[in-house]
Amino acid sequence: MKKSLFYILIISLLYTGCAHNIYSVQQLEEDKSLFQKLNNKLVEVSMQNNERLIGYLHQCDKDSLLIFIPRAKVKNRKVALKDIKTIKIKRKEDPAIAVGIILALAFFYLMVESSASAAKTGTQ
Repeated sequence: MKKSLFYILIISLLYTGCAHNIYSVQQLEEDKSLFQKLNNKLVEVSMQNNERLIGYLHQCDKDSLLIFIPRAKVKNRKVALKDIKTIKIKRKEDPAIAVGIILALAFFYLMVESSASAAKTGTQ
């Protein structure tokens, strides 16, 4: 029983944690349609100097990106593609959805366990 519940919790945590699509600069240069996909999306840009920028991608040129960072003093920042390691598309996750999924899976697990134990004892 404990082992199955452990697997359910792990799967639901993985579901909530796998909310990102990661792209390299090479992928952006090869597939130009990714620029349209990334436009106006919330992204996390990992730079070559280990700096991370989180903001909305507003403009994609062939050699640079314009990122709108809401909580920074300088709101718009232009970044050269050669300075970027990876770009992650971040989904806006509502924590209530993740908690709801975990609770629904736990409830389903308890229903299955109770029906299995009732079948073993011969009562319902």
